[in-house]
Amino acid sequence: FSFDLDTKLTTRASIGATVDYKLTPNDNLSFSFQYANNDAMVYGRRMNFQILRVEPDDFTPTSTRGTGTVTVQGGVYSRNGTTYMPSLSYRHDGTVWKSEVGAGFSHATGHDRNVSKGFFNSTFATLFDVTISFQDINYLRPAAISVADTTTGAPVNPYVLSNYSLSTGNDQELDGVDTKRSAYANLRRDFYGRVPVAVKAGLDFRQSIRDKRRSNKGFSFVGADGVARTADDNASVILDESISQRIPPYGFPRVQWMDNVKYYDLYKANPGYFTVNEVAAHNNATNNSKHAEEVISSAYIRGDVQFFDRRLKLVGGVRAEQTNVKAEGRLLDPTRNFQRDASGKVILGPTGTAQLIAPAGTLAAVQLTTIDRGLRARKEYLRWFPSINASFNVRDNLIARAGYYWSVGRPNFAQYAGALNLPDTERPPSTGNRISVANAGIKAWSAKTT
Repeated sequence: FSFDLDTKLTTRASIGATVDYKLTPNDNLSFSFQYANNDAMVYGRRMNFQILRVEPDDFTPTSTRGTGTVTVQGGVYSRNGTTYMPSLSYRHDGTVWKSEVGAGFSHATGHDRNVSKGFFNSTFATLFDVTISFQDINYLRPAAISVADTTTGAPVNPYVLSNYSLSTGNDQELDGVDTKRSAYANLRRDFYGRVPVAVKAGLDFRQSIRDKRRSNKGFSFVGADGVARTADDNASVILDESISQRIPPYGFPRVQWMDNVKYYDLYKANPGYFTVNEVAAHNNATNNSKHAEEVISSAYIRGDVQFFDRRLKLVGGVRAEQTNVKAEGRLLDPTRNFQRDASGKVILGPTGTAQLIAPAGTLAAVQLTTIDRGLRARKEYLRWFPSINASFNVRDNLIARAGYYWSVGRPNFAQYAGALNLPDTERPPSTGNRISVANAGIKAWSAKTT
């Protein structure tokens, strides 16, 4: 069972303006600009009672008793996002010809910050090896939760931070950028007569670019003695006295929460109290570094025709779309850590295995074999989309309609900017030694609808 106590401070600002200029009675020029900024400080706190083992006689329909852990978690990050969008269009509305030309641009950024702002993103303190009892479980929560030392049976107060051991801190920062460009032009002419006809043709261009990088580095607390879960790991040194005055939800008493700023200050003052898995940090950074660009170029022609004194209206046409996608993601190639001779041949050891440049599992080896955006994928496809719609005025208050059209659903960018795992070419193929890659050649989802 867990509950949260979250706070958030958000500041938003936006501005927009449109300017229209009438060049002639039939010609209009329009410029529009929009800007928005969102800035937030998010504080998340969670207490989690987790029973990991229950003996056969230690549960009923309304109670559970077993051994497990209690954790106090803190999550803090600063988020800033900015979007701006200018657009320009020209429209001609003549008696014979009608036309429109326009272009637009959109740029959106998102940034999550924590360590660079002076605090850890997520923090954990843990109460290990305790007996947890849930009593009188109802629709909302256990009416009573008690915690005791598993060895002695003595009660333990889970709401006091001095009973916890510092566990981990985390640095997770994000930079995301989305850019979109568009341009279009169309021309229409109406032909009047006994059978009114209108013909419209146009061009359309759309480009979407997504760029994302996310770091994730864990800091494990071991204290001055270098050993986790000992007396010098007491979590009370990072008590957040202010937020600990708040009353949690669901009838729980006050909880002593951690201060992520104090936790990071402790790291800066004593970096030797922490261990950092740099290999995992490198893997996380490369796994979450992706870039994708999609360009859709299209042309279309459409016709409108009306029969029987405009009672029957037909609208039909065809649109051709050329899609081009290119993307980048993580590359894992173990052969980049193999020693080679002057001819490029892999050097084998006495047992027939490849000689390594850096020992397996070390940061040097991972930096050689796991390449940031080493995967490069490309995909292109052309699709035709015919459509026809009909409406017929059966009576003044009854209209019959029918339609037929083709449509498409494109794969998510992650399908292209995934990851590529290459095999160890000096070992035989196996389940764990093969090429693994997202299918960048997958066809777009398509439908024909009546």
